[in-house]
Amino acid sequence: MMTEAETKSASEQTRQRLLDAARVVFSQNSFQGATVREICRLAETNVAAVNYHFGSKDGLLAEALNFNSLAALLKANVHADACPKKRLRLFLRDFIVMLLDEKNLPRNAA
Repeated sequence: MMTEAETKSASEQTRQRLLDAARVVFSQNSFQGATVREICRLAETNVAAVNYHFGSKDGLLAEALNFNSLAALLKANVHADACPKKRLRLFLRDFIVMLLDEKNLPRNAA
């Protein structure tokens, strides 16, 4: 029987494989053309894993595109300065850094 740490690790690995596969499939087929079945085939996991980890295909897309990270960047930059130009500059800088961060790239692209 697996320990709690091993289970969590396996669950996190499945989640990461789904994110990596989703980025590939969404980039190749768009959101409408991508299927959960294809994403799960590429991630080598059960189709129910998408609902378990992300709630839906929409939730998977939001997580794959790092919408949460973008929202955090926006929120942090809103409080950074009163000047809209400076806030925009800060957001763009942070956004580019986030895009270039190799930890956010799918394994196939790194």
